[in-house]
Amino acid sequence: MPEALSQIAEILVAATIVLLPLVTTGGGIDNFREPKDSLLIAAAALLAVIGAIRFVLRPEKMTLRGVRGRPPLLFAAALGWTFLSAAFATNRQDAIPSMVWVCALAVFAFAATTLARREGTVTVLWAFVAPLINAAIFLLQRFKIWNPIRFTSDVPDHFRYTALIGNPDDASSFFVAPLIAALAIVLVTRGWRRWAAAGAFAILSAAVITGRLTSILAVGAGLLTLAIVREHKRALPVIGAAIVAVVIAGLAYSPLRTRVRAVIGEFRAGNYAEATSGRVTPFLAAAEMAKAHPLFGVGPHCFAWEYFPYKIDVERKHPQLARVYAHMFNFSDVHNDHLQLIAECGIVAYVLLLLAIIGVVARAQRTSGDDDRSAFARTAALPLAVAMGVLCLAHFPLHLTAPALMFVYLGALVYGWSDEAPQVEETGLPCAIGVVIAIAAVAGAVWIALRFAYEPFICEQNKLRIKTKTEEVLGMGDPFRSAPVAQENLAAIGPCIAKRPGDVDYLMMRAANDRVLGNYEEARASYQQALRYDRRPELYAELGVTDLQMGRRDEALDALFQAVLFSRIYLDSLSPDVVAELNARLRREAPHLVGH
Repeated sequence: MPEALSQIAEILVAATIVLLPLVTTGGGIDNFREPKDSLLIAAAALLAVIGAIRFVLRPEKMTLRGVRGRPPLLFAAALGWTFLSAAFATNRQDAIPSMVWVCALAVFAFAATTLARREGTVTVLWAFVAPLINAAIFLLQRFKIWNPIRFTSDVPDHFRYTALIGNPDDASSFFVAPLIAALAIVLVTRGWRRWAAAGAFAILSAAVITGRLTSILAVGAGLLTLAIVREHKRALPVIGAAIVAVVIAGLAYSPLRTRVRAVIGEFRAGNYAEATSGRVTPFLAAAEMAKAHPLFGVGPHCFAWEYFPYKIDVERKHPQLARVYAHMFNFSDVHNDHLQLIAECGIVAYVLLLLAIIGVVARAQRTSGDDDRSAFARTAALPLAVAMGVLCLAHFPLHLTAPALMFVYLGALVYGWSDEAPQVEETGLPCAIGVVIAIAAVAGAVWIALRFAYEPFICEQNKLRIKTKTEEVLGMGDPFRSAPVAQENLAAIGPCIAKRPGDVDYLMMRAANDRVLGNYEEARASYQQALRYDRRPELYAELGVTDLQMGRRDEALDALFQAVLFSRIYLDSLSPDVVAELNARLRREAPHLVGH
């Protein structure tokens, strides 16, 4: 029975790495990231249930003595510190779902590491299935041959290259880890595995080259590191040829050449904000958060909550940033995972995680075996770590389920195949205590799966339909026709808000339908509730307009001023008298924004 449960766990890990990056839906506003988050949490909960049952049948523990225990203990310390960051978060309501996601990723990493000893290098090939399917879709989209995703007319052309991951940046970052692993497999195996990996490398390279510059730089850094690691007369020509092929193909691809020239030109002109697509502002905001909260940070996932006030402060110190096009974007991520981790969880968590990754790489490179698994661990560990570090400089792969899962899975394999990986041994725990622990684990896993996976997934599936009907109601103009539809919308929204009181999209839709019905007090309460979870400028703008409709002019001007501080585009839809008052207040309180 314990052996059968281990085999079930192996199948579940493989199924997760193959299927999760392919999961997408059509009924939500977020059809890419939300379903993958839910599936990861559900898979981790199921792994926890399997592990708990197996623990009752055969109580075992992971040995952490000596050098074997250092990386796991460091990872555990980093996770523990993240819990402390959540406890001291500036908005604990936002931090809790993020902590559940982090724990789910940790459960998956633990399962993949402990099961790695049972598997051969074929398990690496499982990590190529989803990337290859996504790469094929990405290339078909990129060259306008076929696109399985339907976009509305207002979506810019360059945002339609999504694969099944989410957007061009997310898709490109997803290809980095499997591409590095594919070349490593080419170098350390023979026969059909080598040819399969070579094919994967070629297709993934094509996808990366036609993707984003950050991913290309990350792959380049990983390949150069691979060349250093594999100082072998037969390996260096292969790696050199791969690097040359990638460079030539990249230079031959016109959009990439254009993008590189544009970035270089902006840097030479001193337009750093434009060169980084407006990311200088979130970079500086994250740095300010880290300085204000150096020990525990602002809390997991709380960068989005804190971005509004820190953006205003950054633009006050650097007025030129208020003039760039990206000033109107409400960044929910820093686009630099190094800065985001420090800003959200503090410098201690960042150092602990960094030391844990260094420990895994060091142990993988010291592997002494001469089999394919040991060779892969020695070859792939450092290039994967370097590529991830470079990718994190201008993106956030560790906050996206699909890319993070790839790095975690491949990292678990190289660590599990090292000589100094933790081993499992029987424990002398009394059976009764084991049963109690197992029951608690199963109950907790089931509750978490329902609360943070199933319910969000179900609610997300109805969101786009309700949003479309809400937009129709707002465009009707006839209260006799719009009232029944608005009431129907409110009836559909109610159950999901009861389960997810912090779902800002549903709260905004509830407020919009209440305004159609003339329920301004209820609408105002919905906007205020939403602002407890997310300080979006459009929430302040809609709250201000609602206050104007209620005759609360002073409160309306206060709310509208917050929106205008974020971006002056919110002046465009207001009446001339309100615009005049807000501009006068800008001249008094924020003169650096006048005219921008």
